[in-house]
Amino acid sequence: ELSNVRFVEPEIVIDRRQGEFWNYEKIFPTASLGPQSDTAGIQFGDWLVFKNARIERGHLTVRLPWSPVASLKPAARDSAIRIALDSSNRSLIVRVGGGFQRVQEYRAIDARLPLVRIAHPDYSTRLFEVDSLRTTALAFAPPAAQVTQLRGKFEVNSDSVWFTVPDLQLPASQLVLSGRYTLDNGDMVLHTVASPVAMADARFLYPALPKDGSGTMDLALTWVGAKQQYLVHNLHLMAGGATAQGDIGITMGDTLELHQTNVTFAGVDTRLIEQLVPALDIPRRGTLSGRAKIDGALTGMQVDGDVTFNDRRSGVSRVLAVGEIGTDHGIVRTRNLRVTLTPVQVDLIRVTVKDFPIDGTVSGTATLNGATNTRLTASTFDLTHKQDGEQSHFTGAAAIRLGDVPYLFLDANASPLSLVTVGKFAPAAGLRGNVSGPIKLDGTLRDLSVSSLLRSSDGGTIAAVGKLDVEAKEIGYALDVTTVLFNANLLAEKVPQTSLSAILSARRSWVSARDHAG
Repeated sequence: ELSNVRFVEPEIVIDRRQGEFWNYEKIFPTASLGPQSDTAGIQFGDWLVFKNARIERGHLTVRLPWSPVASLKPAARDSAIRIALDSSNRSLIVRVGGGFQRVQEYRAIDARLPLVRIAHPDYSTRLFEVDSLRTTALAFAPPAAQVTQLRGKFEVNSDSVWFTVPDLQLPASQLVLSGRYTLDNGDMVLHTVASPVAMADARFLYPALPKDGSGTMDLALTWVGAKQQYLVHNLHLMAGGATAQGDIGITMGDTLELHQTNVTFAGVDTRLIEQLVPALDIPRRGTLSGRAKIDGALTGMQVDGDVTFNDRRSGVSRVLAVGEIGTDHGIVRTRNLRVTLTPVQVDLIRVTVKDFPIDGTVSGTATLNGATNTRLTASTFDLTHKQDGEQSHFTGAAAIRLGDVPYLFLDANASPLSLVTVGKFAPAAGLRGNVSGPIKLDGTLRDLSVSSLLRSSDGGTIAAVGKLDVEAKEIGYALDVTTVLFNANLLAEKVPQTSLSAILSARRSWVSARDHAG
């Protein structure tokens, strides 16, 4: 037992390779550790204790065994190894004889250690009691963590470290830690209370975090193999002009799952989201505010949300959603998702349909089922469109398929339908006025089947059955039309006053989708 020992610029290496003992176990063999009634048979290294030790400008290197998840098939295992050895991987994995190691480095260590128990016949673990410690910690590739103060207790056996740290300070952060770290495979259980934690101080964990901002939280973290779980409670966060508060649960493994998530947020800029998720490319710029309750895998989440998006180009859109929604490889799927628009800017549809001719807003409700790569269905809807003083109101059912050849199905009742708005698809027609009645559409914009029975404001009716090509520069049609006491001038300024009852057949530059494809 040694007291008041001072280590100046010590170089400490803790090393273990796959299937071998730790290097220090060769000096202090664990086989001889354990309770003993007397000192008989004690050998060198069985008993070594430091009291009131100090370290000045120390350097510690920890080399841990690493291997890919055992359940991986050979091809997946080779891929995991390539990713681990790649320079872009922030965990420093190196190839050594017999396998691989994860390397961690701790520089410029200054510490006061009231008790260091390397070996003792009455204990089967090693103990490190720390009163004060400062270091530059490189548990991952830079940036490093700057530890300005650490006080706590660490207990170690051949495969795990247990730690209790009631005082951990980084330049602008104050934390309390406790948990366990498994030396063989990097599994970890950690509980952290941060009050506060600065984003800049946490960038050693995730460099994409913004340099400004801070928050308080209670974090429970569990890493087991390839599965990682994070539970955040009592979150209060400010970063990049954004605020968030509430609870978040995330599990990452074969898929991403959110659970026990209930957050309120404001001022979340799309640029901040792209910074945090570099692979994400958001087509519009703006800010998000609202609340969200989410539970389930990313492929199928139960949601209860109220989100407002202030788009810099088109203005404010607000959506309330309750039901199931999921995404997988860019495909959005819904199940009994009741959506309320209060309202939404039509301009947002140009993200997928660039030359969509209508602007304004849509408000109302719809219940969605299906997927964007096959068929997204609104089994019931009640929607109102407004633009430049014109208004159209629809109830019924609809379906849409997006992509290179958008598909539309509509079975609705208009009360009314603004022909000024319809005329946006064919400005040369000079449409005006309103009509009411059932409308059915089915097909692509180039080959759109139509069936309608519409009543004008003077009581006249016009029924139409046929096909439309609304994608062409000049609208094409092949229609059979029946009119009863119909005054066309009410609907088109260029047409004279009429009182027409007739059966008509009209054709103009209409070519079927099959002919287009040929």
